[in-house]
Amino acid sequence: MYSQRRGKHKIFIGMASGVGKTYRMLEEGHALKQEGIDIVIGLLETHGRKETAEKAEGLEVIPPQLWTHGNVMLPDMNT
Repeated sequence: MYSQRRGKHKIFIGMASGVGKTYRMLEEGHALKQEGIDIVIGLLETHGRKETAEKAEGLEVIPPQLWTHGNVMLPDMNT
């Protein structure tokens, strides 16, 4: 039998785009993975930042759900 644990929810707030919120979340994800905790990324938006995309390497990422709006394909979290 397994024991139940409550999940944790952490919010990263920054005053502007590009201050490192996503990068910091990915750093914490790698640290938790090294501790044996299962880490899965539900939605990752790198905004074209190469360093952020590289930081996600090695973490499981759920492929986004794609929606069509007019002539545009929009990614969304695949729940």
